Amino acid sequence: MSSSVLIIGGGVVGQSCAWFLQRTGHAVTLVDQGDLISNCSTGNAGYICPSHVVPLAAPGMVRKGLRMMFDPRAPFYIRPRIDPVLWRWTWLFLRHANHRHLMASREALARLSLYSQQSLEAILQETGIDAAYEREGLLMACRSKKHLAEECAESEHAKAVGMAVEILSAEAVREMNPDLDLDTVGGVWYPGDTHFSPGRYLSGLQAALERSGVQILPDTRVTGMEERGGRIVSVQTGGGEIQADEVILSSGAWSGELMRSIGLRLPVQGAKGYSFTLEHPPVLPRHPFILADHKVAVTPMGDRLRFAGTLELAGHDLSINPVRVERILEVVRECLPAFREYDFSGIQPWSGLRPCSPDGLPYIGRWPGMHNLTLATGHAMLGMTLGAGTGQLIADILNEEEPHLPLAPFRADRFR
Repeated sequence: MSSSVLIIGGGVVGQSCAWFLQRTGHAVTLVDQGDLISNCSTGNAGYICPSHVVPLAAPGMVRKGLRMMFDPRAPFYIRPRIDPVLWRWTWLFLRHANHRHLMASREALARLSLYSQQSLEAILQETGIDAAYEREGLLMACRSKKHLAEECAESEHAKAVGMAVEILSAEAVREMNPDLDLDTVGGVWYPGDTHFSPGRYLSGLQAALERSGVQILPDTRVTGMEERGGRIVSVQTGGGEIQADEVILSSGAWSGELMRSIGLRLPVQGAKGYSFTLEHPPVLPRHPFILADHKVAVTPMGDRLRFAGTLELAGHDLSINPVRVERILEVVRECLPAFREYDFSGIQPWSGLRPCSPDGLPYIGRWPGMHNLTLATGHAMLGMTLGAGTGQLIADILNEEEPHLPLAPFRADRFR
């Protein structure tokens, strides 16, 4: 059944929803507060990583978080502030950071990740987008025995849900990227993971959406929604009011704020991350990898090289924290001797907000009691991995078809 659909949010999830909905005859309008180029989806590490089946809310995260949360140089940081919304999110996070939640979530994440990887490859094949998509796996490179043991323990969860995993010696790690002279004690390699250039992918997907007739409204901030009789009857923007038969909320870190405009609570926190992209790197790795001890990602994207890292709960603040930026650069120079300080001279760091739910699972599905409101948000650091599959599932829902995957773990109102 075709209808008019308004999608709020033009990141990878919103564009994926638009792609699959327009293919089944819906009239789609996509609205975004930015230019669809500099959003959270374009500056990330570019990993499609089904191997990451352990949710953010996992055993040990509370202990690690307490140790790091007030250190502005640590991989994880919470900016101290008086914010009841953050306090509730933190309380819910604490309730889910346990073994039971991990065991209940890992298979759901694995199934959605693999399905999404297949959906993404179908989009690439159909559109012909040149996104520098590569099947080179993902390596977790460890400099200490402690972190190697942690990564090996985490890899057991990936193995348990059918992912391919290889434990590598220090020599094997160096052989994967021999020009980098990585100083490691070993690593964990996930050969089924892939990577690409997210900016090239999304610019190509946006062009494909426009060719297919999707109306795209950039630089249009949604300020609220109006609900009447269990329906969204209008969406307010800086450019006026928009009405549609169906509304999809995929506005990332701003989703909770928009839900509050109609009196509903959706716990979402923006987790700020940073990245740098070298146009002419002195060395280009053969395989992407994460410096596991410091949580810094290193991704070749065609002839370019991207470094990305940190998770900072800082509300909607996108400002650049020089202390955290400098720490990423220190890690790169310390772990990768081929890179010097001048290699990063004049390069503007990018920042973006990853939308995190308190249990580490996205929100996908209808909001009960709201007949035309569907959520597709809260994907945290897995937006690129889960985006295409989420778009296909949203199309299933609006087309009143049986979803390709069970949606119970991702229920939109589970924290109502």
